[in-house]
Amino acid sequence: MLYRATVVAPAKTGNGREMKIVVLVHGLPGSGKTTVSEYLAGLLGAARINADYVRENINRGLTFSLDDRVEQAHRIAHITNLALTGKNRVAVVDFINPTPETRAAFLGNIHYRVVSIWMDTLQAGRFEDTNSIYQPPTELPDSVEQLRVQGWKTLNELKQFAAQTALHIRELLGSYMRRYHIRFNTRCNQDPTIPQKWRIFDVETGQERLATGFHISSSQVVPGLSYDENGVEKWNIEIHAAAYWEGEHVNFMGE
Repeated sequence: MLYRATVVAPAKTGNGREMKIVVLVHGLPGSGKTTVSEYLAGLLGAARINADYVRENINRGLTFSLDDRVEQAHRIAHITNLALTGKNRVAVVDFINPTPETRAAFLGNIHYRVVSIWMDTLQAGRFEDTNSIYQPPTELPDSVEQLRVQGWKTLNELKQFAAQTALHIRELLGSYMRRYHIRFNTRCNQDPTIPQKWRIFDVETGQERLATGFHISSSQVVPGLSYDENGVEKWNIEIHAAAYWEGEHVNFMGE
């Protein structure tokens, strides 16, 4: 067994924003954060935010005082949100995140579901100032799923853990897949003064919304037909995907 995983909260089924996932890899310096985060991001094709890079290139004015560490966490959260505003579905973030205050600053500003990986592989790191303030992340909220790597692992074992975690993240993302019909809103578009709209129909819930446009990135697209109340045939496609609403525009992301 390479790691012990404690699932504190069940997978959510919510709106498009919740479907994107932030993987937070944290722990003492030298605990294996970089190895796990680099390999995991590569497997998932995820955006990666590394705290050392942010500190050296963006937050150069911050020190290692507790206040500045909290500010660093706050800024990293917002950088992470920006990384997920497009088509990226996963962001992998790695930084020490040493205290309840830094973790609150990060988690309190993240807009998406968080999976935490605590690299509990060292008793002490190489920086005494970090060791003196470091507190294990035992206070995380129930909404955060927690994975914990205990005891130092070899490079291959850390890569195996990353591979297992990548499969788990894909399963979480897949749980949000739903069936949709996409139809041209002919009733609306008979009036040239009304902007063109598409009807997005959720097959499972029966709910329907209008969209000014959509983008499909999925292999699960099949043609279909639908009819209006007068029996007129209408163009229609069926898709098994996740919907990301961005105002009146929707992106469908499949496997």
